[in-house]
Amino acid sequence: MDSTVKNEHPEVSKIWANDVANLAMNYSVDAKELTKKLDEVVQAAWAIHRASGIAE
Repeated sequence: MDSTVKNEHPEVSKIWANDVANLAMNYSVDAKELTKKLDEVVQAAWAIHRASGIAE
């Protein structure tokens, strides 16, 4: 996914996380747990982004 799209539209990250979770279900991975972890990663990335002074 183009990083510009992710930066301008944070909701895209949520959609992407749901797509990954749906894919994980096909491989018998706990989709809820994976979605939770991906959400934590996305939140941490945004915190780093804001702290870096490159705020939107």
